[in-house]
Amino acid sequence: MKHTLPTIRALISSITVVFLMGCDPAPVHLSCSLGEENFLNDSDFSKEAESGRSKHWTGIQHAGEKSFKVSFEGPIAVIEKIGSQPWFLYRQRLRTDQFSSLKMAFTAEINLSSDEKAMSGNEDGLAGLRLAAIGSSGKPIMRAENRLSEGSERNEWHTVQVIMQVPKATKSLQASIFHESVGTLRVRNPSLRLVEGTTEDCPLSPAL
Repeated sequence: MKHTLPTIRALISSITVVFLMGCDPAPVHLSCSLGEENFLNDSDFSKEAESGRSKHWTGIQHAGEKSFKVSFEGPIAVIEKIGSQPWFLYRQRLRTDQFSSLKMAFTAEINLSSDEKAMSGNEDGLAGLRLAAIGSSGKPIMRAENRLSEGSERNEWHTVQVIMQVPKATKSLQASIFHESVGTLRVRNPSLRLVEGTTEDCPLSPAL
Protein backbone atom coordinates (compact mmCIF):
# COMPACT_ATOMS: atom_id res chain seq x y z
CA MET A 1 0.00 0.00 0.00
CA LYS A 2 1.45 3.38 -1.00
CA HIS A 3 1.49 6.09 1.64
CA THR A 4 1.71 9.86 1.31
CA LEU A 5 3.12 12.12 3.99
CA PRO A 6 0.69 14.38 5.85
CA THR A 7 0.79 17.90 4.41
CA ILE A 8 -1.41 19.86 6.80
CA ARG A 9 -1.34 20.30 10.54
CA ALA A 10 -4.87 18.91 10.82
CA LEU A 11 -3.34 15.48 10.34
CA ILE A 12 -1.10 15.91 13.37
CA SER A 13 -2.40 14.68 16.72
CA SER A 14 -0.78 14.91 20.11
CA ILE A 15 0.08 11.47 21.37
CA THR A 16 1.69 11.01 24.76
CA VAL A 17 4.29 8.30 24.56
CA VAL A 18 6.60 6.62 27.02
CA PHE A 19 9.95 5.17 26.08
CA LEU A 20 12.63 3.37 28.04
CA MET A 21 16.26 4.41 28.07
CA GLY A 22 18.59 1.42 28.02
CA CYS A 23 20.77 2.76 30.84
CA ASP A 24 17.85 3.41 33.20
CA PRO A 25 14.97 1.05 33.99
CA ALA A 26 12.69 3.97 34.89
CA PRO A 27 10.51 5.19 31.99
CA VAL A 28 10.99 8.73 30.70
CA HIS A 29 7.74 10.52 29.85
CA LEU A 30 7.71 12.71 26.76
CA SER A 31 4.94 14.38 24.82
CA CYS A 32 5.61 14.20 21.09
CA SER A 33 3.31 15.41 18.33
CA LEU A 34 2.99 12.54 15.87
CA GLY A 35 1.22 12.37 12.54
CA GLU A 36 -1.86 10.20 12.26
CA GLU A 37 -0.56 8.05 9.41
CA ASN A 38 1.30 4.85 10.24
CA PHE A 39 3.76 4.14 7.44
CA LEU A 40 4.36 0.52 8.47
CA ASN A 41 2.57 -2.16 6.48
CA ASP A 42 0.64 -4.94 8.23
CA SER A 43 1.04 -3.25 11.61
CA ASP A 44 -1.50 -5.61 13.19
CA PHE A 45 0.33 -8.67 11.75
CA SER A 46 -2.91 -9.96 10.22
CA LYS A 47 -1.41 -10.73 6.80
CA GLU A 48 1.63 -12.33 8.36
CA ALA A 49 -0.57 -14.46 10.62
CA GLU A 50 -2.67 -15.56 7.63
CA SER A 51 0.14 -16.67 5.35
CA GLY A 52 3.44 -16.27 7.18
CA ARG A 53 4.73 -14.71 3.96
CA SER A 54 3.23 -11.23 3.83
CA LYS A 55 6.47 -9.86 2.34
CA HIS A 56 6.26 -6.99 4.80
CA TRP A 57 7.82 -8.52 7.93
CA THR A 58 10.90 -10.72 7.78
CA GLY A 59 12.91 -12.45 10.49
CA ILE A 60 16.66 -12.88 10.69
CA GLN A 61 18.80 -14.38 13.43
CA HIS A 62 22.43 -14.98 14.30
CA ALA A 63 23.95 -17.78 12.22
CA GLY A 64 23.39 -21.29 13.56
CA GLU A 65 20.49 -23.54 14.42
CA LYS A 66 16.99 -22.08 14.42
CA SER A 67 16.72 -20.37 17.78
CA PHE A 68 13.56 -18.22 17.55
CA LYS A 69 9.98 -18.99 16.57
CA VAL A 70 7.40 -16.38 15.51
CA SER A 71 3.66 -16.92 16.04
CA PHE A 72 0.66 -14.65 16.53
CA GLU A 73 -2.00 -14.04 19.15
CA GLY A 74 -4.43 -11.83 17.25
CA PRO A 75 -2.67 -8.47 16.68
CA ILE A 76 0.31 -9.53 18.82
CA ALA A 77 3.52 -10.98 17.39
CA VAL A 78 5.04 -13.61 19.69
CA ILE A 79 8.79 -14.21 19.35
CA GLU A 80 9.90 -17.23 21.38
CA LYS A 81 13.51 -18.14 22.12
CA ILE A 82 13.91 -21.88 21.41
CA GLY A 83 17.65 -22.30 20.82
CA SER A 84 21.10 -21.04 21.73
CA GLN A 85 21.73 -18.27 19.18
CA PRO A 86 21.96 -14.83 20.81
CA TRP A 87 19.79 -12.50 18.73
CA PHE A 88 16.82 -12.18 16.38
CA LEU A 89 15.45 -9.26 14.33
CA TYR A 90 11.87 -8.99 13.12
CA ARG A 91 11.98 -6.17 10.62
CA GLN A 92 10.29 -4.22 7.87
CA ARG A 93 12.09 -2.22 5.20
CA LEU A 94 10.37 0.71 3.50
CA ARG A 95 12.09 1.22 0.16
CA THR A 96 11.40 4.89 -0.45
CA ASP A 97 13.31 8.14 -0.08
CA GLN A 98 10.22 10.05 1.07
CA PHE A 99 11.50 10.08 4.66
CA SER A 100 14.75 11.84 3.71
CA SER A 101 15.49 14.78 6.08
CA LEU A 102 12.35 14.15 8.14
CA LYS A 103 12.08 13.40 11.84
CA MET A 104 10.45 9.99 12.36
CA ALA A 105 9.25 8.00 15.37
CA PHE A 106 9.26 4.19 15.48
CA THR A 107 7.11 3.01 18.38
CA ALA A 108 5.79 -0.30 19.71
CA GLU A 109 4.59 -1.93 22.90
CA ILE A 110 6.71 -4.88 24.01
CA ASN A 111 6.41 -7.49 26.75
CA LEU A 112 9.31 -9.76 27.74
CA SER A 113 8.10 -12.80 29.70
CA SER A 114 11.34 -13.74 31.40
CA ASP A 115 13.22 -12.36 34.38
CA GLU A 116 16.45 -14.06 33.37
CA LYS A 117 19.50 -12.09 32.24
CA ALA A 118 20.27 -11.70 28.57
CA MET A 119 22.50 -14.15 26.77
CA SER A 120 26.23 -14.07 27.44
CA GLY A 121 27.83 -11.22 25.54
CA ASN A 122 24.53 -9.32 25.40
CA GLU A 123 23.96 -8.60 29.09
CA ASP A 124 22.42 -5.20 28.37
CA GLY A 125 20.51 -6.38 25.33
CA LEU A 126 17.21 -7.98 26.27
CA ALA A 127 14.81 -6.48 23.71
CA GLY A 128 13.89 -3.25 22.00
CA LEU A 129 13.49 -1.30 18.77
CA ARG A 130 16.02 -0.21 16.17
CA LEU A 131 15.64 2.19 13.24
CA ALA A 132 18.17 2.24 10.41
CA ALA A 133 18.52 4.71 7.55
CA ILE A 134 19.82 2.95 4.43
CA GLY A 135 21.79 4.79 1.74
CA SER A 136 22.18 4.14 -1.98
CA SER A 137 24.88 1.53 -1.29
CA GLY A 138 22.34 -0.60 0.56
CA LYS A 139 24.22 -0.14 3.83
CA PRO A 140 23.11 1.79 6.95
CA ILE A 141 24.25 5.40 7.14
CA MET A 142 22.61 5.92 10.55
CA ARG A 143 21.15 3.66 13.22
CA ALA A 144 19.39 4.41 16.49
CA GLU A 145 17.73 2.20 19.07
CA ASN A 146 16.00 2.02 22.42
CA ARG A 147 15.89 -1.08 24.58
CA LEU A 148 14.56 -2.46 27.81
CA SER A 149 17.05 -2.57 30.65
CA GLU A 150 17.53 -5.51 33.01
CA GLY A 151 15.66 -3.54 35.66
CA SER A 152 12.50 -3.30 33.58
CA GLU A 153 9.52 -5.25 34.87
CA ARG A 154 8.94 -8.54 33.09
CA ASN A 155 5.53 -9.82 32.00
CA GLU A 156 4.34 -6.23 31.64
CA TRP A 157 3.79 -4.05 28.59
CA HIS A 158 6.23 -1.21 27.98
CA THR A 159 6.01 1.42 25.24
CA VAL A 160 9.38 1.83 23.55
CA GLN A 161 10.21 4.50 21.00
CA VAL A 162 13.06 5.49 18.70
CA ILE A 163 13.27 9.04 17.33
CA MET A 164 15.52 9.72 14.33
CA GLN A 165 16.33 12.74 12.20
CA VAL A 166 16.59 10.87 8.92
CA PRO A 167 19.72 11.77 6.90
CA LYS A 168 19.21 13.48 3.56
CA ALA A 169 20.94 10.67 1.66
CA THR A 170 18.50 8.03 2.93
CA LYS A 171 16.96 5.76 0.28
CA SER A 172 15.00 3.46 2.62
CA LEU A 173 14.19 3.00 6.30
CA GLN A 174 14.39 -0.29 8.17
CA ALA A 175 12.35 -0.70 11.36
CA SER A 176 13.42 -3.69 13.50
CA ILE A 177 12.17 -5.32 16.67
CA PHE A 178 15.06 -7.16 18.33
CA HIS A 179 15.14 -10.02 20.84
CA GLU A 180 18.49 -10.64 22.52
CA SER A 181 17.31 -12.44 25.62
CA VAL A 182 15.80 -15.71 26.75
CA GLY A 183 12.08 -16.34 27.06
CA THR A 184 9.31 -14.89 24.91
CA LEU A 185 8.91 -11.38 23.50
CA ARG A 186 5.45 -10.10 22.60
CA VAL A 187 4.96 -7.05 20.38
CA ARG A 188 1.86 -5.04 19.55
CA ASN A 189 0.92 -1.74 17.88
CA PRO A 190 4.13 -1.03 15.97
CA SER A 191 4.09 2.27 14.11
CA LEU A 192 6.31 4.59 12.11
CA ARG A 193 5.03 8.15 12.20
CA LEU A 194 6.13 11.65 11.28
CA VAL A 195 7.24 13.82 14.21
CA GLU A 196 6.36 17.49 14.35
CA GLY A 197 8.07 19.75 16.83
CA THR A 198 11.52 20.71 18.00
CA THR A 199 14.25 18.38 19.19
CA GLU A 200 13.72 19.81 22.68
CA ASP A 201 10.07 18.74 22.59
CA CYS A 202 10.94 15.25 21.35
CA PRO A 203 14.65 14.42 21.78
CA LEU A 204 16.45 12.22 19.29
CA SER A 205 17.47 8.71 20.32
CA PRO A 206 21.22 8.12 20.58
CA ALA A 207 22.79 7.08 17.26
CA LEU A 208 24.77 3.83 17.24
